[in-house]
Parts: sequence; structure tokens; C-alpha cells
Amino acid sequence: MVASRTPVSATEIVRSDPIADRYFDPLVEADKTSDILFFVAGFLSLLALVVERKSQPQLYSLVQIGFAVTVVALFAVTLAARLYFSPRAQQKAIFGFSVACFRSSSEFSTDERLLQ
Repeated sequence: MVASRTPVSATEIVRSDPIADRYFDPLVEADKTSDILFFVAGFLSLLALVVERKSQPQLYSLVQIGFAVTVVALFAVTLAARLYFSPRAQQKAIFGFSVACFRSSSEFSTDERLLQ
């Protein structure tokens, strides 16, 4: 049996979370990018074992350069996610939560100036 969601009243309450859109979405994208770069680096490292240096020197060099570039990019993206995106998102989430706790429910509205 599938339960359908029916509005409580004619004016249904719509909730929005500008903190998640502005601060957590870039963190999620950085994590996805680091996951992709990790698998690409793993594939290139295995490919470097298969390609022989003497028989295919250009392909070997290309695989080594690609692996090095991928590892550096993985390091940079992971560093940015851990040192910039994650603390910024956590700080804004804590601040938004504390603002919501100290306001009464009748005057609660997301003030964009407080979240920037």
C-alpha cells in the first residue's frame, strides 16, 4: 500500500534549506570528484604495470604523466574538500541551527543576510 502525502491545509508549508544548497552541495561535488579521480588513478597505476617501457615508450610516458597529473589533482581536490568546503559547511550549519533555536517559531524565517 502506497501512502500519499496530503497537505494539512490549503497553504502547505514549504521548507527550504539555503545552507545545504550554498555550502553542502559544493562539498558533495568535491567528494564525487575525488572519488572519480581515485578510480582513474587506480586504473592508470594498473595500466602502468601492463604497458612495457621498451616496446611502447610513448604510451608508457603518457600513462605515467596521466597518473602523476591525476594524483596531484586528487590531492588538491581532497585537500580543498577537507580544509575549505567541509569546515565552511559545518560552521554555517551550526550557525543556522543556533539562529533557528534562539528565534521563536512565530518570527522564524531564513534571513539571507545571516547565512552569508
